[in-house]
Amino acid sequence: MRTTSFRRNVATVLAAALGAGTLIAGAAPVALAEPTDTTGGTLDWGVKASFRTYITGPIAHGSIEVRDPATRNADGTFRFADGAGTADPDAGTAELAFAGEVYFAGHDMGAGPLLELTVTDPRVTVTSATDGVLVADVVSKSLDSGELVTYDDVELADLDLTGHPLTFDGGTVSATGVPATLTAAGVPAFANFYAAGTALDPLTFTATLEEQQPVFEPSIEVFAADGTTPAAEAELAYGDTIVVRGSGFDPGGNVAPTGNRPPIPAGVPAGSYVVFGSFADTWQPSTGAPSSARTVGAQTWALAQAALDQVPAQYQDAIRAQWAEIDEDGTFTA
Repeated sequence: MRTTSFRRNVATVLAAALGAGTLIAGAAPVALAEPTDTTGGTLDWGVKASFRTYITGPIAHGSIEVRDPATRNADGTFRFADGAGTADPDAGTAELAFAGEVYFAGHDMGAGPLLELTVTDPRVTVTSATDGVLVADVVSKSLDSGELVTYDDVELADLDLTGHPLTFDGGTVSATGVPATLTAAGVPAFANFYAAGTALDPLTFTATLEEQQPVFEPSIEVFAADGTTPAAEAELAYGDTIVVRGSGFDPGGNVAPTGNRPPIPAGVPAGSYVVFGSFADTWQPSTGAPSSARTVGAQTWALAQAALDQVPAQYQDAIRAQWAEIDEDGTFTA
């Protein structure tokens, strides 16, 4: 881009969105929204195999009831369903909530079971590459009072993901065979049946990552004619050449409204002007500033190819004479 003014400072380069006011230079480049929402998750967990055996064995003579949407797996463990939450591939973290309930009852001598334990809606939180926690709503019968006690949102088990990492692959987040140990807070919730640190059944869980939508945050950088030497603070003389690179510009954004004046038809992305010149602190026509508040030395129209293709033929040549293509990733060079 060539300047048309004498001794201008390159810092006066400005990106202005057509019909949408000013885009401020210096913002971060395009990034993906984080963390990512998840859906359709499942958690396979058996609570504790020896406990299941005890409940249904010849001592407790009890039963296990699995309540929707949880189901029983062929190996005797339970599958909690309808998992949803968030996961962050960059941080390697996740917060996933699952639905379903499992009810254990035993030692019923005719007046109701002496042992009762209900585990509802378990949640898995992974905080690092090695650490996580299993939280659930638990109701258990106290062996001391015989009363049912509710433990909402109790941290039931510590999770050790060492060797069982949280994996992001093919649009899913998962972990397999994650060891779990009973926490101190989980001891009373488990009716003091086991001591803190007791191994529980390992967890396997998975969830589908929803498609991320890019977040476009416009930014421009200014270089000398070689395209590599930064020139944002340089003093330029008449006839000097600079290169402007933009990133974070939405190629499908800034859509022209109904009744928009030519050359951009209504419903078509209008792109952005990249202008080199001199501007007063208040220069926008929308504020009533006079034309003397802005002196344009040179300008380029950054516009996606798909948008340019929809411009009527009689305007194509005029636009192409000042056109820089916005690529799908939101970048352009002018």
